Amino acid sequence: MKRSILAFSALLLVSVPCSAQQSKIVIKMLNAKNGHSISDASVNIWLGDDYLLKVPDAKDEIGLDAAGVEPRTLRVAPNMLMDCRSSNGHSPYGDRIPYSLDQILSKGVVGANVCGKAAASPTPGVLILFFRKMTFYERWAL
Repeated sequence: MKRSILAFSALLLVSVPCSAQQSKIVIKMLNAKNGHSISDASVNIWLGDDYLLKVPDAKDEIGLDAAGVEPRTLRVAPNMLMDCRSSNGHSPYGDRIPYSLDQILSKGVVGANVCGKAAASPTPGVLILFFRKMTFYERWAL
């Protein structure tokens, strides 16, 4: 009896930190050409119905807590970067591309990269997106 109570207690202790970690999402923004992290951009984020403006931390990541978020979607659009998820690499509408929080948490998501050859593998809890810097003429047209 003591052994089963001890086993149950150990299982409970192990499962509590795991369930707390499952609500944490990390956004990584990568350079579409070379795969290096992009750290010098402010990012517009729509987490469910909430709007956030974030910048990457010292590890070049943006951490979010998805616990209790409704609707279970995430949209991302960085400032002054071109989105490489579209067919031509010139889509300014990254805020219209929703990602499922549940899919990010369970499997991870890697966005398309039509601007370069950099690639990444999905990791549970991580959303990886590819962008490129704007050219002088693209910035000027704003």
